[in-house]
Amino acid sequence: MHIKSIVLDGFKSYGNRVEITGFDPEFNAITGLNGTGKSNILDSICFVLGITNLSNVRAGSLQELIYKHGQAGIIKATVSITFDNRDKRQCPIGYENHDEITVTRQVVMGGKNKYLINGINVQNKRVSDLFCSVQLNVNNPHFLIMQGRITKVLNMKPPEILSMVEEAAGTRMYEAKKQAAQKTIEKKDAKLRELNDIIKEDIAPKLQKLQDERSQFQEHQKVVRELENITRLCVAWQYVKTKELLTTSEAQVREVTDEIQDKKDTIKNNENHSKQLDKEVTELNKKIDEESGNVLKELETELVALEKLEASASASQKAASEAVASHGKRARLLARSLTEDDAALTTKKRVLNEASSTFESLRAASDSSAKALAEAQERFLAVSSGLEAEVHRIFAETYGDNALSNTCRDWFQRFKNIDFELEDNERFGTPKKFKDEKLEELLNQNRCQTLRELGKTLQVDESTVSKRLKVLEMIQKQGLWVPYELKLRDIEWRFLTCKLLFQQQKRKVTKKEASEASTRITQNNMEKKHCEGRLKILEKEFNSTSTQFQKDQDNIGRMQADADLTKMNFSEERNETLKTTCRTLQNEIRSKRNMVDRLSATLHRCNFQYRDPYSNFDRSKVAGTVCKLIRVCDSVYCRALEKAAGGKLFNVVVDNEETSKMILQRGDIQGRVTLIPLNKISGSVIDRATLRLAQEVGGGPENVQLALDLISFDECHRVAMEWIFGNTLICNDLDTAKKVTFHPRIKRKCVTLCGDVTDPAGTLSGGAPPKTKPILLQLQELAELEQQLAVAEAQLSNHTKELKSMQQVAESYSATHQRYEVMSHELEVVKARLATTSHAQLYQEIESLREQAARLAASIEEDKIIQRDAATKANDLETKVKDIKGHREREFKKAEQALNVAKKAAEQNSGEWKRREQEFETLRLEVADLERTVATSRTQLENERAAEEQLKEQLQEAEQQLKVAKDNVKEVQNRIKSQKAEIASKNSNIAKLLRHKEELVKINNDLELKIKELEYKIKDLQTEATEREKKLEKLETDHSWISSEREYFGAAGGLYDFQARQANVAGARLQQLKERRDKLARGLNARAHTLLGKEEEQYQDVMRKKKIVEADRAKLVQVMAELDEKKKKTLITACEQVNRDFGSIFSMLLPGAQAKLKPPDGQTVLEGLEVKVGFNNTWKESLGELSGGQRSLVALSLVLAMLLFKPAPLYILDEVDAALDLSHTQNIGQMLKEHFKHSQFIIVSLKDGMFNNANVLFRTMFVDGMSSVQRTVNPRR
Repeated sequence: MHIKSIVLDGFKSYGNRVEITGFDPEFNAITGLNGTGKSNILDSICFVLGITNLSNVRAGSLQELIYKHGQAGIIKATVSITFDNRDKRQCPIGYENHDEITVTRQVVMGGKNKYLINGINVQNKRVSDLFCSVQLNVNNPHFLIMQGRITKVLNMKPPEILSMVEEAAGTRMYEAKKQAAQKTIEKKDAKLRELNDIIKEDIAPKLQKLQDERSQFQEHQKVVRELENITRLCVAWQYVKTKELLTTSEAQVREVTDEIQDKKDTIKNNENHSKQLDKEVTELNKKIDEESGNVLKELETELVALEKLEASASASQKAASEAVASHGKRARLLARSLTEDDAALTTKKRVLNEASSTFESLRAASDSSAKALAEAQERFLAVSSGLEAEVHRIFAETYGDNALSNTCRDWFQRFKNIDFELEDNERFGTPKKFKDEKLEELLNQNRCQTLRELGKTLQVDESTVSKRLKVLEMIQKQGLWVPYELKLRDIEWRFLTCKLLFQQQKRKVTKKEASEASTRITQNNMEKKHCEGRLKILEKEFNSTSTQFQKDQDNIGRMQADADLTKMNFSEERNETLKTTCRTLQNEIRSKRNMVDRLSATLHRCNFQYRDPYSNFDRSKVAGTVCKLIRVCDSVYCRALEKAAGGKLFNVVVDNEETSKMILQRGDIQGRVTLIPLNKISGSVIDRATLRLAQEVGGGPENVQLALDLISFDECHRVAMEWIFGNTLICNDLDTAKKVTFHPRIKRKCVTLCGDVTDPAGTLSGGAPPKTKPILLQLQELAELEQQLAVAEAQLSNHTKELKSMQQVAESYSATHQRYEVMSHELEVVKARLATTSHAQLYQEIESLREQAARLAASIEEDKIIQRDAATKANDLETKVKDIKGHREREFKKAEQALNVAKKAAEQNSGEWKRREQEFETLRLEVADLERTVATSRTQLENERAAEEQLKEQLQEAEQQLKVAKDNVKEVQNRIKSQKAEIASKNSNIAKLLRHKEELVKINNDLELKIKELEYKIKDLQTEATEREKKLEKLETDHSWISSEREYFGAAGGLYDFQARQANVAGARLQQLKERRDKLARGLNARAHTLLGKEEEQYQDVMRKKKIVEADRAKLVQVMAELDEKKKKTLITACEQVNRDFGSIFSMLLPGAQAKLKPPDGQTVLEGLEVKVGFNNTWKESLGELSGGQRSLVALSLVLAMLLFKPAPLYILDEVDAALDLSHTQNIGQMLKEHFKHSQFIIVSLKDGMFNNANVLFRTMFVDGMSSVQRTVNPRR
């Protein structure tokens, strides 16, 4: 691989495009005067190779590489280098099929930088890898020594010299690969940490939680079963006990009824006796009343009055209490109404705000339409008046947008003076020294000033003031400076005049072009006639002497036929192409097979491995895993479909249950697997009506789709696919999924494109999407790779067969090829002899005349076309000049149409705005009405609360009055009682009778109380009996099993053995079980068992991935160790070889001197190297003792020694001989030419001894401020 040519454009001193071609594959030299751009050529090579340290190319930034830093109008620098890549031993990796490689780098002002390889944009890493693969690492170069840096090689530190040896040995690439491997190991460690974190923080807690939930669910089921058993026992116990209590209650009711009847009879007898005593007392009282009855009567009269007052106070208190309650209830109603009105007011205000924004936007649209209408009206008026700037449009069509900078008056003046140039004339002289604002200020102060007065004030001449006044469009009328205004007809006249003049000028130019074409046609016809006449004369002379020439031509044809190799049916190019293609295909197949193996290892769960359950088993009965039976229509749905299928994605589809049974029993399956027999499985699919409803709810078919519709599969597997994908919808986002899932008429599971799941049961699952690719997407990639691998293998087989068949012809082709070369030489001799004859020269002249005649005929045809086009264009221009009036009418119609459109839009927006204005006003009035209602309700509520407080105070006063009245009544009653007692004490008989009566009354009261108690008791007993009857009926209704198992209640040894099973204390156990059941039911997860299986499967999958990552990491560590060992061996071998060659070359260049590389004291070869130099076996302590020339020779010897070990394809040396004398320079030049022919050298030198040995010499020169290059070939090469 060597440089063929370099193209520099805008790079450093090469401002113009310079192409340097003809580089020699071995030895090239560049020379020239200082500052002519010698080293810039080498800098351009480093620029393309991707150098990052710009100080090595004498620049501080990429902008400094552009010609004159971009200040000369050149804003980019481009360098393209074409490499000869025919030598495949030095071919970059991946470019074995390219015989040429063109690498381009371009930098633009502002820092934009790009690379191209063979015209294709690439990253700079791609370019760096290309050159590093052929030992051209420009950032650690051993092949590059720039100007003044030859001796700096010796100033390198031991590790730096060692890195040069590593670069020569090719082990630096190992170091780069090692660093990349270390980064990969770090990524693997990070992945392991991530997996451990997932296991520790996500999967393990979830597993533990699900295990706990499963235990809880199992315990709940156990408690429920025991609770059902205990419940039956308790219900039977309650039934039996309730029946016994019912019998007891009925007996007690009968006993209490008899006792009540006895007590009633006793009370009746006592009442009769008491009446008899009352008669006796009445008779005695009559006697006493006559004596002291007046006092008692007065007291009784007073008691009646006080009782009336008490009744009145009681009524007042009751009325006040009812009024307080009524006002409280009314206040609560008002508060609730106020709350509702507040809520309605808030809603209306929100709607009002929304309507206000809509109203404002409509009003803005209406204003905009009105403005557009006004503009359209102005345009219509302008067009109808003939004021449009049509002339500007014509100029823009002809000259571009720049024509619009001049006013109509300027164009009129120019065209009037027959000046049709677009650009303003260049102006000379002193520029104006005042601003237009100053001139306008002077005119505003006094409009009567003359040009002289104005010029004197502004300190300029009168002509300058006159020109500026014309620009400002000011003229002098009646001694005053006023603005110039053209009348409408003047403007229209000027417009038409400009247009006519302009069209006439274009017509003249077109006619001139037609005239010139006609002249060329005449001249070409004359030359053609002359050529044809001369041709006839020469052909006549040629025919008269053509006998010998024809014999020679026949001899040449016969020799060419004998030397024809095409009859061999063998092509060396085809043979080489087939070999190259076979090598490329082998590499491609190897690469694709590795990729297929890696993907297959990753997707091992997708491959169902089993052993035939019996001999001659038909494997077509086992279709395979579901994930391999489907094809996703669009890769964007892969993650969603994978989530929708879940674990079913790895289920295996078989034809029937017999096959399933045989596979499970005898298939030797490694691991657990779920089989889907097609004849047993039944799938259901969401009906199309529900699907359409879901799509309407979700916003369209593009947002909601059935999972089954997103995959393709064989029709024989439809049942299985419907079972897996038929009841799941795929939505674009989570909001859409929620709407669809929880819609009352849909209630279907939905999955988003990111893998989030919404379930009608109310569960949502999601979060950050996995970082790995979906399995379905990986399967698609695997299928594509397998298909490409099959195609490549078929191509390789065909090419191999063709190559084998061509090898049989190769031997005979080789012998024929030698004979062909001999005959070719003889043919060339005959042709050379024939070319020197006069007849041959005559034949060449005839052929030349024929070519000239054909060329003239073609030129005549082209000029005729030009003439015809010019005539057509002139006719068109004449038509346009005549059609000026028609053009104005068309513009008028266009403006009128625009006006109608604007009117229609304005009316529509105005109508919409007014309609919305009414709605907005209605809404605003509703809000105002609600605000007034709320304010009124607040006032009423405050009034009610105030009235309620007043009524509470009145209620307290009434209660106080009622209490006083009751006290007074009680006092009078006590007085009456004492008076009666006093009267009664006067008569012992009355007292005795009264005591006896009181005893009877007391006995009756006691008996009545007992009767009441007994009545209450009998009511309670009856109620209890009724309740027990209802309880029995309820138990029989709630528990239908009672009627069938009633006879076994209390039976010994049975389920209802009350004594053995301690039915009397079973209630406490029942309560404990209910509390336990309720406690377990609060966090119960009925799906825990199923979810636990899935989580365990996920856990196993994560553990498998973890093992894969650990295995990959261990493999990387092993490979790194192997690379280190290989690098160590290679580096030691390289150091030994370079050391020998270094000493040998240095002794050759400087006889009697020795040189070597050795590690510093206390270090090994792998840690660093330093240079040691000796003379006559006396070693120097320091290289500082050497002269400049000796240091240059040492550095050159070291570089050449590394070149001998493993030569790079290219070496660049910039004035490395600056410190050497002529003899050493001559020796180095001869050595490079004779002994280093396996690499290309590009050397910059100013000494004859160096560049005279070069095969090709390039001389740089400085012409018109830019560098140029001249190539010279050494005649002694």
